[in-house]
Amino acid sequence: MTAEELDRFIAVSNTQERAEVRPFCLVLAHTGCRISEALVLTPLAVDLEQQTITLKTLKQRGAER
Repeated sequence: MTAEELDRFIAVSNTQERAEVRPFCLVLAHTGCRISEALVLTPLAVDLEQQTITLKTLKQRGAER
């Protein structure tokens, strides 16, 4: 995405009625992760103190099977 497209994406996410849409979109916008990676995030993956999000990539998830 270009910077302009990213700004529009975030702006549109701010207008959504469902509360979970904005943080989901922000994770996508700021991490560049895949939708499937964002969908499996849990609160344990978010460290507010360290300001980090731990993502499990498709390869990592596949190893757990």
